[in-house]
Amino acid sequence: MKNTKNGIVSLAAMAVLIFSILIVATGCVTTTTTTERNFLRYENNDRAKVFQASMQALNDIGFSVISSDSNGGVIIAERSAFAVGMGVYRFNIFVNRSSSGSIEVEVSFISPSMSLGKIDYIGNFIKALKERTPDVVLVTTKKQ
Repeated sequence: MKNTKNGIVSLAAMAVLIFSILIVATGCVTTTTTTERNFLRYENNDRAKVFQASMQALNDIGFSVISSDSNGGVIIAERSAFAVGMGVYRFNIFVNRSSSGSIEVEVSFISPSMSLGKIDYIGNFIKALKERTPDVVLVTTKKQ
């Protein structure tokens, strides 16, 4: 009888532990798709160089370019979320020349509805882009 009672207590403790873990894990899951946008401006007239560096920076942070158009200045890149069925993270990047002659990079980042945790993918992209374009001066970064 004593072994059965200890077994029931152990099962109850295990159930409480599993329930607690699920509650904590659920708190770390985003349940809606979110979009972040950033704008970067370079005082440089080499649009092709910034475009190529943007593609390489995406690769550096683990994203695969699924579509690009250098003439239109468009890059779309994706990375699978943590587990199968949780969706994909997506970057939509637009590299264009402004009316003042500087190069503008618009960065849109979309996270899937069931993403775990909060990784600063935009910050990682900007850091990788700066490393790829050390001779290009970043004038402004604006988050929207």
